[in-house]
Amino acid sequence: MEPMNITAHLREGRCEVWAPSQAADAMRSVIAKELELAESSVTVHTTLMGGGFGRRYQYDFPAEVAQIAKHVEVPVQLVWTREDDMTHDFYRPAGMRRMRGALDTPRQYRSVVGSPGRRAAQLSMGRTRQTQTRWV
Repeated sequence: MEPMNITAHLREGRCEVWAPSQAADAMRSVIAKELELAESSVTVHTTLMGGGFGRRYQYDFPAEVAQIAKHVEVPVQLVWTREDDMTHDFYRPAGMRRMRGALDTPRQYRSVVGSPGRRAAQLSMGRTRQTQTRWV
């Protein structure tokens, strides 16, 4: 799996970023806030990822590259070592999900989730007309 990495170039009140991201809009917001720029002044180019598995929903590495970019006048490429990544990573507890769905009328999607963290499960829920989720 690919370690956290990002490249940023801050110049003339604009920032251009290249990063493997699972949510480029959220990344743009974090970088804009860190640099005190309007979000429209930050461009994020999403690159291919080598296995994110939800880790790239965390924005510690974009905040770090923005902090560095404030102090230099050249592009900054930040690549975390495996040791840094494992030491400062965000770990989620294991969970389980049972799902049942149908494409006929009334088009229901039912889900049973067993997890200590609701947020991760909520991010993965499908959008349908009728959704029933039971937490265990």
